[in-house]
Amino acid sequence: MPTTTYVTSTFAARNIGARTDGAGAAVADLAAEEDRLINAILSEGKLEANAFQVRAQAIPDMTVRVGSGAAKVDHYVVAGDVAGQEPYLVRLDVSVQNLTIEASDASQTRTDEIWLVVRDNAYDASARALPQLAVRKGDLGGANPGPDSAWKAAALLARITVAAGVTTIQTAAISDQRATAALLSSLTVPAGTTQSAVIATEESRANTAYGDLATVGPTVTVTVPASGRVRVTVGCKIKFSTGNDKYGYMSFAISGANTAGASETRALILESTIAESPAAASRVFVLTGLAPGATTFTAKYATADGVVLIRFSDREIAVDTLP
Repeated sequence: MPTTTYVTSTFAARNIGARTDGAGAAVADLAAEEDRLINAILSEGKLEANAFQVRAQAIPDMTVRVGSGAAKVDHYVVAGDVAGQEPYLVRLDVSVQNLTIEASDASQTRTDEIWLVVRDNAYDASARALPQLAVRKGDLGGANPGPDSAWKAAALLARITVAAGVTTIQTAAISDQRATAALLSSLTVPAGTTQSAVIATEESRANTAYGDLATVGPTVTVTVPASGRVRVTVGCKIKFSTGNDKYGYMSFAISGANTAGASETRALILESTIAESPAAASRVFVLTGLAPGATTFTAKYATADGVVLIRFSDREIAVDTLP
């Protein structure tokens, strides 16, 4: 049976930031009703690209770190499951929080999960009223442990494959499971609005099929207007380490009110001619005939030969709704 280990970090579960009054005393940044309004219009997920991201350590061991690396900039909306339970806006107040993964089994693989949990006594009888990070240790055999049945507000951050006999957690073993917060589908983003996201981290791929890098995305969600028209801009930088004239491809998949896979017809194709020599560019696509409604655009990546690792960095996607 899966087991749970809780880690209490430093969180702010209500205030986005603190202010002081004229006398210098700390006051709440928002009133309770303003909190409720903000929470009620956002779906569950991260508010920044690297918020609450689970990563391997610089010197790998059986620990991982959660957080963007900067204090008080990670925000995550965690939805409640009980009728009347409003979503929670959670901020990580430390730069990163380290979590320990239990030792591997000698012969069998298991899957562990990292969760952001809000244990609120008003809804789950936990005698707690604070966010916590939780490590769910899976059963041997690799099945996903899933959430604790007692939780009423929890968001899955990552899955970790703990292979038999390993003594370190490497980046390749971590699967990012974070969602991206967005305006609820009952709300609209006016035509002419731009949504954009950037991931600066350099990550590699060697596969002719389009797919994700270790850090999925970047991803943006917009509400396609009645015109059915949007403009999508993608851009990145590529490098490779061996050979000459290597190609990297950056496209995007579409989900939500509209669906489409990544493809070369909607791809930025970059050539780097000399090893370790970067190439950078962007490309713009105007999409028409889309169905109105909330639509998510997620960057995907491929390489020309599927052998040489292409390193992608400074990845950006921007979507403009058009009249």
